Formats: sequence, structure tokens, C-alpha cells
Amino acid sequence: MKSDAVPVMKHAYIGWRAVGLGVVVCLLPFVFRPETAAAQAGRFEVTGVVVDSTGAGLSGATVVALTREDSVLTRFSTTNRDGAFTLRRVPEGAYILQVTYVGFRTHRQDMDLSGGDYDAGTIVLESSTVELDELVVGAEHIPIVVKMDTLEYNAAAFAVRPNDMVEDLLRRLPGVEVEDDGTIRAQGEEVQKVLVEDKEFFGDDPTIATRNLPANVVEKVQVYDKASDMEEFTGIEDGEDVKTINLDLKEEAEKGYFGHVTGGYGSEERYDGDVSVNRFDPSTQLSLIGNVNNVNRQNFSFGDIATLLGGLEAMGGRLILQDGGGLFNNRDGLSETFSVGLNANRDFGANTSAHASYFLSNVDNRQDRVAQQQQLLGPVQSSFVNETGGRTTDNLTHRLTVNALHEFGEGHDLRLRGNLRAGTSSLTNISETATLARGASVNEAVIDYRSESDNLGGNGSLTWRRRLDEKGRSLVGEVRGSLNDNEMSGNLHSITKFLEEGNVLSSDEIMQLQTRPGNSFSSTQRLSYIEPVGTGGRLEFQVESRQLEEERRQSVFDMASGASIFNDRLSSGYDRSYSYVQGGVRYQASGERFKAGIGANLQRSSLEGMIADAVGAASRPRIENAYTHVLPRAHFDYDLGERMDFSLEYSARAREPSVTDLQPLTNNTNPLLVRAGNPALKPEYRHNMNLRFSFYDPFTFMKLFVFARSEYVNNDIVQSRMVDERLRQVITPVNAEGAWMFSGSTHFGMPVRPLGVEVNVANNPFFERSLEYVNEAENRARIFRHTIDVSLNNRNTDLFDIRAGARYTFNAVSYSLNAAQNQQYVNRTYYADATLYLTEKWRVTGSLDYRLYSREVFGDVDSVPILGASIARSVMNERADIELAGFDLLGRNEDVRFSNTNTYIREERIASLGRHILLKFSYRLSPASGAGLKGKGRDIRIDL
Repeated sequence: MKSDAVPVMKHAYIGWRAVGLGVVVCLLPFVFRPETAAAQAGRFEVTGVVVDSTGAGLSGATVVALTREDSVLTRFSTTNRDGAFTLRRVPEGAYILQVTYVGFRTHRQDMDLSGGDYDAGTIVLESSTVELDELVVGAEHIPIVVKMDTLEYNAAAFAVRPNDMVEDLLRRLPGVEVEDDGTIRAQGEEVQKVLVEDKEFFGDDPTIATRNLPANVVEKVQVYDKASDMEEFTGIEDGEDVKTINLDLKEEAEKGYFGHVTGGYGSEERYDGDVSVNRFDPSTQLSLIGNVNNVNRQNFSFGDIATLLGGLEAMGGRLILQDGGGLFNNRDGLSETFSVGLNANRDFGANTSAHASYFLSNVDNRQDRVAQQQQLLGPVQSSFVNETGGRTTDNLTHRLTVNALHEFGEGHDLRLRGNLRAGTSSLTNISETATLARGASVNEAVIDYRSESDNLGGNGSLTWRRRLDEKGRSLVGEVRGSLNDNEMSGNLHSITKFLEEGNVLSSDEIMQLQTRPGNSFSSTQRLSYIEPVGTGGRLEFQVESRQLEEERRQSVFDMASGASIFNDRLSSGYDRSYSYVQGGVRYQASGERFKAGIGANLQRSSLEGMIADAVGAASRPRIENAYTHVLPRAHFDYDLGERMDFSLEYSARAREPSVTDLQPLTNNTNPLLVRAGNPALKPEYRHNMNLRFSFYDPFTFMKLFVFARSEYVNNDIVQSRMVDERLRQVITPVNAEGAWMFSGSTHFGMPVRPLGVEVNVANNPFFERSLEYVNEAENRARIFRHTIDVSLNNRNTDLFDIRAGARYTFNAVSYSLNAAQNQQYVNRTYYADATLYLTEKWRVTGSLDYRLYSREVFGDVDSVPILGASIARSVMNERADIELAGFDLLGRNEDVRFSNTNTYIREERIASLGRHILLKFSYRLSPASGAGLKGKGRDIRIDL
């Protein structure tokens, strides 16, 4: 540990310099580009103004230049608010200038470009007798269409190969990003839903759709913010919008089978196989998917795995997302995965529809790890911990989802949503730790902990919506419920050794059988009435109540001479009843370019708790508390024009302590780090401020997305650590003041046309100020993390597709209680991946991920290069592929994680999936071979 590390501000300064450098690089083409069309041989500008019959400019009209010979789109643009347009850098030649606008007849005129720019003058559009609700004219030529709040991509304009999945198509769409773990971001926000033909596909898991459906059956990709059931009906924003992608399929895919079957086997007995079979028609969707492999791959999202592991937390397990690696990716241990699912959608006439899906997952994971940890223990004391161990988890889960809608008439419907989960999990965790302080060993521990758990849970909602009149008066009622029941049992065997004064060694041994059953049930009722006010105004009155009942028990038996002895000191139980009633009013006004709202709820909550013995009898006086909170909320959304949007939102909420925080149950699965709840905790009161700004030009492909979030917490629930002379710690949650957090995300991207590449710069700062207590002394921790990512990728991907970049993560942490433990460090990652299409049948791919870890923390810098390559050939009329793929060819794969908290800095290394080679065969079930390479009847070529 180095104490002379550079100050935090130096790292921040370096980070912002890198951002500035990235932006300057992006802007260079604009600064130095030629100022006249004559400077670019054979390239000209086309200008004009589009107006209606009264002479008023038409904003948002689509203007395209089509080659006169074969009607291939060469340039396109939209008119500004005054109706003016410019088509830039149009090559010399003969063209058709086409102008389209909703509600007007399409205008076409010939134009010849040779020797100079072209002024189309004033173009007057004639009103159409047929009203259209969207721009459809010439859609086979238009790669992107803007329809109010929806961005629609024409999939045929973004070439994909026959074997590509929807995930590969999304990677090619401007403004859409797909991370290695399958996370999708559109216009700077994470996509939480992927629909197929406006219907759910395996519930709310976007990855299942993008990794199991082929790209060549998709006709359009629509990106929009999907409102909640309540907002969708009332029009009053409730802050529950989710970024959504809808996949509109080709006509032939809606009337037949499509999908794929893949199998592979290779060195080190590695195998990988999956299947996807889909049968769609206008009223029914049926899908069957399956996956089995031992190469750490799953075609479902991380959220499912988190659910599988959820039962482990109550037994002392922790789920932590850390810099440098994540759980269950190809760098994290060794996993065997099996999953199978069935999805069905059915329209029962014009007024009733239903969705149901079943998904089964089994993940068996093995992790061998080595960790080093520097921890603050007081004003002048700290410890250094070395840890080695192995953990094995086996998780099986069943998930059933349903969604049904029945319309009684126009403006009157009833919707049912629900899901049910059942699962089992097992954990074996064996570890050895050694703790040093002041250069000498203080304690050592060997822990063998094994547990099994069963979990049953689910939730459902029923929403009734009724529009009372044509003015918009509405009544909405909703009831929700959730339940959870779990049974857990564990065996703990630990030996802890302590070095006493005079070099005397003492030891403690624990052999215990532990059981922790628990259950909970919650219900919520809500009723809203909406009254129109003036022009564009709506007033909502709403009342809501919620009830939560939870019960936890813990029984501990000490094992001695083969007999079990009940441990009354560690055995106990806790029951709690939490409820609230709130009522409020919200007003929302909207205009042509803005939407604003303000409101507040008054919430009265009560918490009753009973500390019981292991059989449920009260052992202490009941705990009774009541709280009153005012929960304001305000939002402002503004359309700045030219595809720029701005929004600002403030909200306050009360968060009650979890049952884990409240229950006075002692968790001693790590005898050196014992945890106990605190039934005297008060609810947190959280202030949240969110800011969003987006600029996206679908015709120049320039984008800027900014997101910032700040949170201040009253009565923050923090940890209080009591450390004894043997460095044993007891952690209890307590309330404290002054917690503050800020996080942000900025993404800028633009094409550099002379080089044929796209530049993307991402900047993600994070700052947290939090409080904890160490032996009742206050410690204020400040954690700073700043990630900068700069990447380049080529724009014309017909022959090759290359992406390369660098990512720097600056970290700094400081402690008020012990400044000697302050630390700063930088981790770096350089990455590149490329695909070369040798012919229509042959392709070669390669990838390199090179990670460098700082020497500022735990020693010399470490590098982890991961190299992969493959060669593939299409066969059977492009319906099948044969691929030979190599993974981690250098044999250096290792998952390295760094964690910064207000208590410690930790480095963890996990042995992960190593070098192997797979031979794979894939066969596509598709309605038409090569459908992904063609449009409807003609090729589409875009020259930008």
C-alpha cells in the first residue's frame, strides 16, 4: 500500500483531459473540412424550402435523393422548423428529388447535378384526401423514420449475415449499443423490455429475445418509452416509463416457422448447444428455446441468476457488482448451464388477448478465488487480510408469467399480470483467511459452510381502467400482491486461531446446524380519478394503501459428540407488520413542446415488530413506531427542437428498513465478521434528482446523451462496526445523516466520413459520501470513480467490421477517521474485435481484450490479455454454418475485481474458463434463405 499516491484531483483532472481530447478528436473533421462543395470533386449540396398551400413552412418533412436509373437512396434529410432542408455531399449524377409529409401528397421532381450546387427553390405540397398516422411513403428506401416519440429502423437498410441474431442487428443500429453481457442501451438509456409484434416475449427479460431470435426475420426495430398501465390510460406521467424495443417481423415470418439449432464440441470436453423454434401467425405466437453448455454462456439475463442466488444473502452470501468483472460471464469461474422455455401469445377475438411463458434454468458454478483486503479499523489501526477459498453454487429455478387483457368496450378494460417463481439452491463455501495488523499475524480462520434452500414466491396485479366521458374523465383501480416463502438450512464448521500476548496461540471451534425459515406477504390497493382542466391540463386525485407481513425464525444447534444441543442465545425470531396509507394530488399540463407536472402525497406509515424465541413466543416488549412523510414530486420535459429533448425530475420517497436490517438474528457464518439486525431502525427519507438531455440526428448519425442523478438521504441506514483486540467484528445497522451520491453518464458519437469510421466517447463519473461508525467513532468516506471509454468502429461493414477502443477507470477513496488508508489507482482496458467477410460464404473473426491493473493498491501491475479467433463457412444454401472457434488462445484468462467501499479496498482474483477450441454446426429454420440480406424485392444501398 503506497501512501504517496497522487491526489484525487489529479486523477479527476487527467480524466477530464481525456474527455476533452476525445471530443476534440471527434470535432476535428468539422474544423478542418473544406468549406465549399467545389473543394470536393463531384460532391454538391441540394437546398430548398418545403411549404404548404398557405406558404407556411413544414417542419419534419422527409427529403430524399434517389438515383434516376434504379431509385437507390443516396442522401436523405428532414426539414427544420422553417421548412428548409439541405442534402450535403451528393455525388454528381441524375436524381429524383422526393419529398414526403404526413397528410400531403408525395412530391417528386428530376434534378441533374453537374458543376455546382442545386437550389430546388420552394416546394409546395398539396394536401392529401387520405390522412395517415405515420410516414410510410417510400419506406423501402428510408433507413430511419421518426414518428412522434418513436424511432423506427428499417432492418433491411442495415445489412446482416444469415446467421446473425437480433443482438447482431441491434449492434449495427445508430444510437443503439449492446454490451458483452447482452445489456442494451438505446439513446443513452438501458432497454428493459423487448417486445415481438407488440407482445411480450418471455416476460421482462430482453436478452431472451435478442439472443434467441434470428435477425433475418425482422423488418422494423422500434425504440420508444413504454408507459405504465396507469400512465398509458390516464396520460399523466408517473415516472414508471421503461425504454422498450419492439421487433416488427417480416410478413413471411408471421406465417410460418423460423429459428435455429446449434451444437458444438471441443477440447477440454467443452460443449455448447442451443435451439430456438418459433411458429407465428396473426393471432398466435409460439416459441420454444433451449440451451445447454459448460462454456459460461446463457441466453437469459443476469437478473435471472441474481434471483437464483437471492436465497443465499439471508445465509450470509453477498451479491456485489465490482469493477473489473461481473458474475457469471466468461471470466468468472466455471459454469454449467441448462435452460428451456416455452412462450405463447394468443388473441381470442378482437377484445381479449393473453400471454404465458414458462422458463426453467439450472446454473452450476464453481469459483476458486484469492483475495487481498485493506480495511480500516480505527484512527490509527488497519488490517490486511489474505483469503483463499472455493465456492460452489447449484441453482435451479422455475418461472411462470401470465399477462391477460380484456376490453369491455372503448375506454374500458381489465388487465391481469402475474409471475410465479420456485427454486432450490445449494452453496458450499470453504475459505481460509489470515489477518495481519502492525506487520504481525493477529488471527487465522478456516471456514466450511454448506447450505441448502427452497424458495417459492410470486406477485400479481389486477388493473381496472374506465374512461367516463369523451373529455377524458377517468377512473383507474389497481390491486397488487406478492408472497415469498423460503426454507434454509446450513452446516457451519469453523476453526479460528488467535495470537495472544506472549506468543500464546488460542483457538475457537464452531460446529453448528442452522435453520432459517421465513415468509412474507404484501398487498397494495390504489384508486385514481383524473379530471381534465382547461386545455392540455389534467388533475389526478389518488389514494393508496399497502400492508406487509413478514416472519423470520432462526434455530441454531451446537454439535458435540454427535449430538445436537439447542443454542438459546443464537436462536430467535422476528415478526413485523408494516403498513402505510397515502393520498395525494398531481397536476400535469402539456403543450406542443412541453410537459410539466407537480404533486405531493401525504404518507402515514406504521411499523410493529415482535422479537420472539425460536418457536414464536414473544421474548421482549413489542416495537411500535409510526411516521408521517410528505412525498413531493415534480417533472418538466421540454422538446428543444431539432431532435433535442430535456427533462428534469425531482421525487422524494420513504424506504422502510428491510427485515434483514431489523431482525435481531445473529449471523455467524464468518466468525470474524458477525452480523446482527437492529429493530430500532427508522425509515430512510430519500431525495432524488434526475436530469436527462438527448440529441440524436438520425440522418447525420450524430448523438449526445447526458444523464445525471443525485440523491441525498436522511436517516441513512449505515453500518456500525465494533472491533475487539482480536480484530473480530460485529456489524449492526444504524441510522445516520449526511449521505450523498452523484452518478452521471455522457455519451457522444459521430461519424468521421473521410475516414469511414464512427467515434464514440463515453464518460461515467460516480461520487459517494457516506458515513459509518468504527467503535463508535465517526468515519466519513468519500468514494470517487470515473470511467472514460473512447472507441472507433468502421461504418461500411459489407466486407469487414472492426471495433477498437480504450477504457480508463480512475478510482479514489478517502477516510476521515484514518487518512493513512486513503488510496488512488487507475485500471485500464484496451479492446478490439473484427470480422472479415472473405466471401459470401467465408468469414474470419478475432477479438482481443487486454486489461492492465494498477500497482498502486496491492503490488506490481498485472496484465490479462484474452485473445479469441474463429473461421466459419456457410453451407446448405446459407441455411447452415460450420465454425471453428478458439477462446482464450493465450491461456491467460482470469477474473480480477477491485472493490471500493466506505470500509475497505479489496482485490479478488477468480480462476475462470481457460483456453479451449470448439467445432460448431448451426442450422437455421427460416421462411426464406438469405432473407436478412435483401429488402422486399430489391437491394438497399446507402452511400453516406
